[in-house]
Amino acid sequence: MMNILFLTGCSIFPPNAGGRLACFNRVKALSTKHSVHVFSTIKQSEYDEMISYKWSNVCESLDYVIRKDTLGVFIKSIILPYSVISRISKGFREKLNNLIERYAIDMIIYEGPGLAFYYKDIKIKQIIDSHNLEFDLFYRQGKNQKNILKKILFFHEYLTMKNYEKKVYQSKQIDGMTFISDTDMNNYVNTFNLKNNMVYIPQGIEKKKINNKGEKENIVSFISSMDYFPNIEGALWLIRDVLPHVVKIMPDIKLYIVGKNPDLSIINTSKNNDNVIITGTVDDVAPYYYQSSLVLIPIFSGSGVKIKLIEAASFNKIIISTNFGTIGSSFSKNEVIIEDNALLFANKIIDVLKDKKKYESLRDKAYLKYLNDYCIDSVSERYLNFIEYIADAV
Repeated sequence: MMNILFLTGCSIFPPNAGGRLACFNRVKALSTKHSVHVFSTIKQSEYDEMISYKWSNVCESLDYVIRKDTLGVFIKSIILPYSVISRISKGFREKLNNLIERYAIDMIIYEGPGLAFYYKDIKIKQIIDSHNLEFDLFYRQGKNQKNILKKILFFHEYLTMKNYEKKVYQSKQIDGMTFISDTDMNNYVNTFNLKNNMVYIPQGIEKKKINNKGEKENIVSFISSMDYFPNIEGALWLIRDVLPHVVKIMPDIKLYIVGKNPDLSIINTSKNNDNVIITGTVDDVAPYYYQSSLVLIPIFSGSGVKIKLIEAASFNKIIISTNFGTIGSSFSKNEVIIEDNALLFANKIIDVLKDKKKYESLRDKAYLKYLNDYCIDSVSERYLNFIEYIADAV
Protein backbone atom coordinates (compact mmCIF):
# COMPACT_ATOMS: atom_id res chain seq x y z
CA MET A 1 0.00 0.00 0.00
CA MET A 2 1.26 3.47 -0.92
CA ASN A 3 0.73 6.88 0.63
CA ILE A 4 -0.41 9.05 -2.28
CA LEU A 5 -0.78 12.84 -2.34
CA PHE A 6 -3.38 13.93 -4.93
CA LEU A 7 -3.13 17.63 -5.88
CA THR A 8 -6.13 19.40 -7.41
CA GLY A 9 -6.57 22.93 -8.78
CA CYS A 10 -10.01 23.34 -7.22
CA SER A 11 -12.15 21.60 -4.65
CA ILE A 12 -13.34 18.17 -5.82
CA PHE A 13 -16.02 18.08 -3.11
CA PRO A 14 -18.83 17.89 -4.09
CA PRO A 15 -18.09 16.21 -7.47
CA ASN A 16 -20.65 18.32 -9.34
CA ALA A 17 -18.71 19.27 -12.49
CA GLY A 18 -16.66 17.47 -15.15
CA GLY A 19 -13.15 18.18 -13.81
CA ARG A 20 -14.22 17.66 -10.21
CA LEU A 21 -15.88 14.36 -11.06
CA ALA A 22 -12.81 13.14 -12.94
CA CYS A 23 -10.55 13.76 -9.91
CA PHE A 24 -13.14 12.45 -7.44
CA ASN A 25 -13.39 9.14 -9.30
CA ARG A 26 -9.60 8.83 -9.53
CA VAL A 27 -9.24 9.43 -5.78
CA LYS A 28 -12.04 6.99 -5.02
CA ALA A 29 -10.40 4.30 -7.16
CA LEU A 30 -6.97 4.83 -5.55
CA SER A 31 -8.49 4.67 -2.06
CA THR A 32 -9.58 1.07 -2.58
CA LYS A 33 -5.93 -0.02 -2.34
CA HIS A 34 -3.92 2.94 -1.07
CA SER A 35 -3.92 5.72 1.50
CA VAL A 36 -4.87 8.88 -0.42
CA HIS A 37 -4.41 12.43 0.87
CA VAL A 38 -6.03 15.27 -1.10
CA PHE A 39 -4.42 18.72 -1.27
CA SER A 40 -6.43 21.38 -3.14
CA THR A 41 -5.77 24.99 -4.06
CA ILE A 42 -9.20 26.60 -3.95
CA LYS A 43 -11.13 29.83 -4.25
CA GLN A 44 -12.65 31.26 -1.07
CA SER A 45 -16.11 30.64 -2.57
CA GLU A 46 -15.43 26.87 -2.67
CA TYR A 47 -14.59 26.56 1.02
CA ASP A 48 -18.01 26.07 2.62
CA GLU A 49 -19.30 23.35 0.30
CA MET A 50 -15.93 21.57 0.42
CA ILE A 51 -15.79 21.43 4.22
CA SER A 52 -19.44 20.39 4.56
CA TYR A 53 -18.98 17.43 2.20
CA LYS A 54 -18.33 13.99 3.77
CA TRP A 55 -14.90 13.73 2.18
CA SER A 56 -13.67 11.24 4.80
CA ASN A 57 -15.62 8.56 2.95
CA VAL A 58 -13.34 9.10 -0.06
CA CYS A 59 -9.84 9.94 1.24
CA GLU A 60 -7.66 9.82 4.36
CA SER A 61 -7.14 13.57 4.72
CA LEU A 62 -8.07 16.86 3.07
CA ASP A 63 -5.83 19.92 3.08
CA TYR A 64 -6.06 23.15 1.14
CA VAL A 65 -4.73 26.62 0.50
CA ILE A 66 -6.95 29.50 -0.60
CA ARG A 67 -5.64 31.23 -3.69
CA LYS A 68 -5.77 35.00 -4.07
CA ASP A 69 -5.00 37.35 -6.92
CA THR A 70 -2.25 39.69 -5.79
CA LEU A 71 0.00 42.21 -7.52
CA GLY A 72 2.79 39.64 -7.35
CA VAL A 73 0.68 37.10 -9.24
CA PHE A 74 -0.03 39.55 -12.06
CA ILE A 75 3.64 40.58 -12.30
CA LYS A 76 4.80 36.94 -12.48
CA SER A 77 2.18 36.18 -15.13
CA ILE A 78 4.17 38.34 -17.57
CA ILE A 79 6.58 35.42 -18.03
CA LEU A 80 4.65 32.50 -16.54
CA PRO A 81 1.07 31.31 -17.20
CA TYR A 82 -1.46 33.12 -15.02
CA SER A 83 -3.48 29.88 -14.71
CA VAL A 84 -0.42 28.29 -13.07
CA ILE A 85 0.84 31.18 -10.92
CA SER A 86 -2.63 32.01 -9.57
CA ARG A 87 -2.93 28.49 -8.12
CA ILE A 88 0.53 28.39 -6.57
CA SER A 89 -0.55 30.79 -3.84
CA LYS A 90 1.33 31.93 -0.77
CA GLY A 91 1.96 29.00 1.52
CA PHE A 92 1.50 26.38 -1.23
CA ARG A 93 5.11 25.20 -1.31
CA GLU A 94 5.45 25.11 2.48
CA LYS A 95 2.19 23.14 2.81
CA LEU A 96 3.25 20.74 0.04
CA ASN A 97 6.58 19.96 1.74
CA ASN A 98 4.84 19.59 5.09
CA LEU A 99 2.30 17.08 3.75
CA ILE A 100 4.97 14.99 2.02
CA GLU A 101 6.83 14.68 5.32
CA ARG A 102 3.77 14.33 7.59
CA TYR A 103 2.18 11.47 5.64
CA ALA A 104 5.43 9.85 4.37
CA ILE A 105 4.19 10.32 0.80
CA ASP A 106 5.42 7.80 -1.78
CA MET A 107 3.85 9.36 -4.87
CA ILE A 108 2.30 12.65 -6.00
CA ILE A 109 -0.43 12.80 -8.61
CA TYR A 110 -1.12 16.24 -10.12
CA GLU A 111 -4.42 17.27 -11.68
CA GLY A 112 -2.82 18.77 -14.75
CA PRO A 113 0.69 20.14 -15.34
CA GLY A 114 -0.01 23.52 -13.72
CA LEU A 115 0.19 22.08 -10.21
CA ALA A 116 3.56 20.43 -10.89
CA PHE A 117 5.29 23.81 -10.57
CA TYR A 118 7.86 22.52 -8.04
CA TYR A 119 8.48 19.19 -9.81
CA LYS A 120 12.26 19.77 -9.91
CA ASP A 121 12.43 19.77 -6.10
CA ILE A 122 10.38 16.59 -5.61
CA LYS A 123 12.36 13.40 -5.04
CA ILE A 124 9.48 10.87 -5.09
CA LYS A 125 7.39 9.45 -7.95
CA GLN A 126 5.31 12.06 -9.82
CA ILE A 127 2.40 11.53 -12.22
CA ILE A 128 0.33 14.06 -14.16
CA ASP A 129 -3.34 13.37 -14.86
CA SER A 130 -4.16 15.49 -17.91
CA HIS A 131 -7.80 16.49 -18.50
CA ASN A 132 -7.28 19.01 -21.30
CA LEU A 133 -4.86 20.15 -23.96
CA GLU A 134 -4.24 23.23 -21.82
CA PHE A 135 -2.24 25.49 -24.15
CA ASP A 136 -4.58 24.74 -27.07
CA LEU A 137 -7.59 25.65 -24.93
CA PHE A 138 -6.22 29.18 -24.47
CA TYR A 139 -5.39 29.45 -28.17
CA ARG A 140 -8.98 28.60 -29.12
CA GLN A 141 -10.37 31.05 -26.56
CA GLY A 142 -8.16 33.81 -27.94
CA LYS A 143 -9.11 32.98 -31.51
CA ASN A 144 -12.83 33.26 -30.65
CA GLN A 145 -12.53 36.53 -28.72
CA LYS A 146 -13.80 39.75 -30.29
CA ASN A 147 -12.45 41.98 -27.50
CA ILE A 148 -8.89 42.91 -28.54
CA LEU A 149 -7.52 43.14 -24.99
CA LYS A 150 -8.95 39.72 -24.06
CA LYS A 151 -7.63 38.28 -27.32
CA ILE A 152 -4.11 39.51 -26.47
CA LEU A 153 -4.33 38.11 -22.92
CA PHE A 154 -5.50 34.69 -24.11
CA PHE A 155 -2.77 34.46 -26.76
CA HIS A 156 -0.19 35.48 -24.15
CA GLU A 157 -1.48 32.74 -21.86
CA TYR A 158 -1.32 30.29 -24.77
CA LEU A 159 2.35 31.07 -25.46
CA THR A 160 3.48 31.01 -21.83
CA MET A 161 1.48 27.84 -21.10
CA LYS A 162 2.89 26.03 -24.13
CA ASN A 163 6.43 26.86 -23.06
CA TYR A 164 5.71 25.85 -19.45
CA GLU A 165 4.04 22.56 -20.42
CA LYS A 166 6.93 21.64 -22.71
CA LYS A 167 9.40 21.93 -19.82
CA VAL A 168 7.22 19.94 -17.41
CA TYR A 169 6.18 17.15 -19.77
CA GLN A 170 9.70 16.63 -21.15
CA SER A 171 11.24 16.43 -17.69
CA LYS A 172 12.65 13.05 -16.66
CA GLN A 173 11.41 13.80 -13.14
CA ILE A 174 7.83 13.26 -14.30
CA ASP A 175 7.48 9.49 -14.11
CA GLY A 176 4.15 9.03 -15.87
CA MET A 177 1.16 10.74 -17.48
CA THR A 178 -2.46 9.80 -18.00
CA PHE A 179 -4.78 11.32 -20.59
CA ILE A 180 -8.58 11.04 -20.67
CA SER A 181 -8.54 11.63 -24.44
CA ASP A 182 -6.43 9.69 -26.94
CA THR A 183 -6.65 12.74 -29.23
CA ASP A 184 -5.04 14.93 -26.54
CA MET A 185 -2.36 12.31 -25.82
CA ASN A 186 -1.38 12.10 -29.50
CA ASN A 187 -1.33 15.91 -29.77
CA TYR A 188 0.98 16.20 -26.76
CA VAL A 189 3.27 13.46 -28.10
CA ASN A 190 3.53 15.16 -31.50
CA THR A 191 3.87 18.71 -30.12
CA PHE A 192 6.48 17.99 -27.45
CA ASN A 193 8.07 14.78 -28.80
CA LEU A 194 7.24 12.97 -25.56
CA LYS A 195 8.87 9.67 -24.61
CA ASN A 196 7.72 9.35 -20.98
CA ASN A 197 5.46 6.57 -19.67
CA MET A 198 1.97 7.57 -20.71
CA VAL A 199 -1.43 5.97 -21.17
CA TYR A 200 -4.90 6.86 -22.40
CA ILE A 201 -7.46 6.10 -19.69
CA PRO A 202 -10.91 7.62 -20.30
CA GLN A 203 -13.02 9.20 -17.60
CA GLY A 204 -15.26 6.61 -15.95
CA ILE A 205 -18.84 7.28 -14.88
CA GLU A 206 -20.79 5.25 -12.34
CA LYS A 207 -23.90 3.41 -13.50
CA LYS A 208 -27.07 5.45 -13.13
CA LYS A 209 -30.65 4.48 -12.45
CA ILE A 210 -32.41 4.50 -15.81
CA ASN A 211 -35.81 6.22 -15.82
CA ASN A 212 -37.15 7.38 -19.18
CA LYS A 213 -40.79 7.23 -18.08
CA GLY A 214 -40.56 10.70 -16.52
CA GLU A 215 -39.52 12.43 -19.76
CA LYS A 216 -41.47 15.55 -20.67
CA GLU A 217 -42.12 15.89 -24.39
CA ASN A 218 -41.25 19.59 -24.50
CA ILE A 219 -38.08 19.59 -22.36
CA VAL A 220 -34.50 19.53 -23.68
CA SER A 221 -31.41 20.22 -21.57
CA PHE A 222 -27.80 21.32 -21.62
CA ILE A 223 -26.22 20.15 -18.36
CA SER A 224 -22.71 21.26 -17.37
CA SER A 225 -20.73 23.93 -15.47
CA MET A 226 -21.83 27.29 -16.81
CA ASP A 227 -18.73 29.26 -15.84
CA TYR A 228 -16.41 27.45 -18.28
CA PHE A 229 -15.82 29.23 -21.60
CA PRO A 230 -16.70 26.36 -24.01
CA ASN A 231 -19.97 25.79 -22.12
CA ILE A 232 -20.80 29.51 -22.04
CA GLU A 233 -20.16 29.67 -25.77
CA GLY A 234 -22.40 26.63 -26.34
CA ALA A 235 -25.24 27.89 -24.15
CA LEU A 236 -25.29 31.26 -25.93
CA TRP A 237 -25.34 29.51 -29.31
CA LEU A 238 -28.34 27.43 -28.24
CA ILE A 239 -30.27 30.44 -26.93
CA ARG A 240 -29.43 32.88 -29.73
CA ASP A 241 -29.05 30.71 -32.83
CA VAL A 242 -30.82 27.39 -32.32
CA LEU A 243 -33.82 27.93 -30.05
CA PRO A 244 -35.60 30.60 -32.18
CA HIS A 245 -35.93 28.07 -35.03
CA VAL A 246 -37.42 25.47 -32.68
CA VAL A 247 -39.85 27.94 -31.07
CA LYS A 248 -41.39 28.71 -34.47
CA ILE A 249 -42.55 25.07 -34.73
CA MET A 250 -42.83 24.21 -31.03
CA PRO A 251 -43.70 27.37 -29.07
CA ASP A 252 -43.97 25.47 -25.75
CA ILE A 253 -40.39 24.11 -25.93
CA LYS A 254 -38.38 24.46 -22.70
CA LEU A 255 -34.59 24.62 -22.81
CA TYR A 256 -33.04 23.90 -19.42
CA ILE A 257 -29.53 25.29 -18.86
CA VAL A 258 -28.39 23.34 -15.80
CA GLY A 259 -25.11 23.97 -13.99
CA LYS A 260 -23.24 25.99 -11.43
CA ASN A 261 -22.29 29.67 -11.69
CA PRO A 262 -24.08 30.60 -14.93
CA ASP A 263 -22.14 33.37 -16.63
CA LEU A 264 -23.77 36.81 -16.68
CA SER A 265 -23.90 36.68 -20.49
CA ILE A 266 -26.11 33.57 -20.30
CA ILE A 267 -28.41 35.16 -17.73
CA ASN A 268 -28.74 38.41 -19.70
CA THR A 269 -29.30 36.65 -23.03
CA SER A 270 -32.10 34.50 -21.62
CA LYS A 271 -33.78 37.34 -19.70
CA ASN A 272 -37.53 37.61 -20.49
CA ASN A 273 -37.30 34.41 -22.56
CA ASP A 274 -40.02 32.06 -21.30
CA ASN A 275 -38.54 29.18 -23.28
CA VAL A 276 -35.27 29.17 -21.31
CA ILE A 277 -34.85 28.04 -17.68
CA ILE A 278 -31.51 28.77 -15.97
CA THR A 279 -31.22 26.64 -12.82
CA GLY A 280 -27.81 27.61 -11.47
CA THR A 281 -26.27 25.15 -9.00
CA VAL A 282 -28.35 22.04 -8.32
CA ASP A 283 -27.82 19.39 -5.64
CA ASP A 284 -28.45 16.54 -8.05
CA VAL A 285 -28.52 16.57 -11.86
CA ALA A 286 -30.39 13.26 -12.11
CA PRO A 287 -33.92 14.75 -11.99
CA TYR A 288 -33.01 17.06 -14.88
CA TYR A 289 -31.81 14.13 -16.97
CA TYR A 290 -34.94 12.15 -16.10
CA GLN A 291 -37.28 14.92 -17.27
CA SER A 292 -35.39 15.60 -20.51
CA SER A 293 -36.50 14.03 -23.78
CA LEU A 294 -33.22 15.11 -25.30
CA VAL A 295 -29.77 16.15 -24.06
CA LEU A 296 -27.75 18.71 -26.03
CA ILE A 297 -23.94 18.97 -26.28
CA PRO A 298 -23.33 22.31 -28.11
CA ILE A 299 -19.51 22.47 -27.86
CA PHE A 300 -17.18 24.23 -30.31
CA SER A 301 -13.95 24.53 -28.30
CA GLY A 302 -12.04 23.00 -25.41
CA SER A 303 -10.22 19.67 -25.22
CA GLY A 304 -10.23 16.42 -23.32
CA VAL A 305 -13.34 14.25 -23.27
CA LYS A 306 -16.65 15.98 -22.67
CA ILE A 307 -17.81 14.37 -19.42
CA LYS A 308 -21.30 15.72 -20.13
CA LEU A 309 -21.46 13.47 -23.19
CA ILE A 310 -20.56 10.32 -21.25
CA GLU A 311 -22.92 11.28 -18.44
CA ALA A 312 -25.83 11.79 -20.85
CA ALA A 313 -25.17 8.35 -22.35
CA SER A 314 -25.04 6.80 -18.86
CA PHE A 315 -28.58 8.10 -18.26
CA ASN A 316 -29.68 6.41 -21.53
CA LYS A 317 -30.71 9.67 -23.23
CA ILE A 318 -31.00 10.64 -26.88
CA ILE A 319 -28.11 13.04 -27.57
CA ILE A 320 -27.58 15.77 -30.15
CA SER A 321 -24.01 17.08 -30.26
CA THR A 322 -21.78 19.23 -32.40
CA ASN A 323 -18.82 17.48 -34.01
CA PHE A 324 -16.46 19.04 -31.49
CA GLY A 325 -18.56 17.69 -28.63
CA THR A 326 -17.58 14.11 -29.53
CA ILE A 327 -13.86 14.72 -30.23
CA GLY A 328 -11.61 12.74 -27.92
CA SER A 329 -14.32 10.14 -27.24
CA SER A 330 -15.28 6.90 -28.96
CA PHE A 331 -18.79 8.23 -29.68
CA SER A 332 -19.74 8.82 -33.32
CA LYS A 333 -22.79 9.34 -35.51
CA ASN A 334 -23.55 5.66 -34.87
CA GLU A 335 -24.60 6.59 -31.31
CA VAL A 336 -25.12 10.36 -31.31
CA ILE A 337 -26.91 12.80 -33.62
CA ILE A 338 -24.23 15.22 -34.85
CA GLU A 339 -24.88 18.67 -36.35
CA ASP A 340 -22.87 21.91 -36.40
CA ASN A 341 -25.27 24.16 -38.30
CA ALA A 342 -27.77 25.98 -36.05
CA LEU A 343 -30.76 25.44 -38.34
CA LEU A 344 -29.98 21.75 -38.87
CA PHE A 345 -29.38 21.33 -35.12
CA ALA A 346 -32.80 22.90 -34.47
CA ASN A 347 -34.46 20.67 -37.08
CA LYS A 348 -33.04 17.59 -35.36
CA ILE A 349 -34.45 18.75 -32.02
CA ILE A 350 -37.88 19.13 -33.64
CA ASP A 351 -37.61 15.76 -35.39
CA VAL A 352 -36.65 13.90 -32.20
CA LEU A 353 -39.40 15.50 -30.11
CA LYS A 354 -41.97 14.64 -32.76
CA ASP A 355 -40.91 10.98 -33.02
CA LYS A 356 -38.62 9.75 -30.25
CA LYS A 357 -39.19 6.10 -31.10
CA LYS A 358 -37.30 6.60 -34.35
CA TYR A 359 -34.15 7.41 -32.32
CA GLU A 360 -34.41 4.80 -29.54
CA SER A 361 -31.95 2.43 -31.25
CA LEU A 362 -29.40 5.27 -31.46
CA ARG A 363 -29.98 6.03 -27.77
CA ASP A 364 -29.45 2.39 -26.80
CA LYS A 365 -26.24 2.17 -28.86
CA ALA A 366 -24.91 5.19 -26.94
CA TYR A 367 -25.73 3.47 -23.65
CA LEU A 368 -23.95 0.31 -24.79
CA LYS A 369 -20.93 2.40 -25.80
CA TYR A 370 -20.90 3.89 -22.29
CA LEU A 371 -21.04 0.42 -20.69
CA ASN A 372 -18.21 -0.92 -22.87
CA ASP A 373 -15.84 2.07 -22.82
CA TYR A 374 -16.61 4.34 -19.87
CA CYS A 375 -18.17 2.36 -17.03
CA ILE A 376 -16.35 3.22 -13.82
CA ASP A 377 -15.34 -0.31 -12.77
CA SER A 378 -13.20 -1.21 -15.79
CA VAL A 379 -11.75 2.30 -16.10
CA SER A 380 -10.73 2.38 -12.42
CA GLU A 381 -8.97 -0.95 -12.72
CA ARG A 382 -6.93 0.30 -15.68
CA TYR A 383 -6.00 3.46 -13.75
CA LEU A 384 -4.88 1.51 -10.68
CA ASN A 385 -2.79 -0.84 -12.79
CA PHE A 386 -0.93 2.09 -14.40
CA ILE A 387 -0.29 3.83 -11.07
CA GLU A 388 1.12 0.64 -9.58
CA TYR A 389 3.22 0.01 -12.69
CA ILE A 390 4.83 3.45 -12.29
CA ALA A 391 5.35 2.84 -8.56
CA ASP A 392 7.25 -0.38 -9.29
CA ALA A 393 9.27 1.01 -12.22
CA VAL A 394 12.95 1.60 -11.51
